[in-house]
Amino acid sequence: MANSFNHSFIQQDPMIAQIDLESNIVGDEAMDFDNLLNELYSTKVKAIIINLEKVEIMNSSGLGMLVSGHSKSKKQGVNFCMINIPLKIEKLLQMTHLNKLFRIYPNADEAMKDC
Repeated sequence: MANSFNHSFIQQDPMIAQIDLESNIVGDEAMDFDNLLNELYSTKVKAIIINLEKVEIMNSSGLGMLVSGHSKSKKQGVNFCMINIPLKIEKLLQMTHLNKLFRIYPNADEAMKDC
């Protein structure tokens, strides 16, 4: 994985983690993403916020990675939210109807109110 994402804990609530996705999300990083989620589950986080602000390209494998993350988080009882979605990615989510699956917010502050 070539630095496709990093994570941090939200200062206002250390039980919420934010993962910042970078540039191209094409699924090659799915195993690393899954490992990061497992690491976060072991810390007993209550919510994971996925920040897509810097994402420029996402293909079906990248979408699959997010769907899998959503599903695993749900099984763990962890909220899985997405924020800062660029228009191009928003259209992709609408076209695939995944905008109805994911909890989407304009920013972290709004997501934290619901997570």
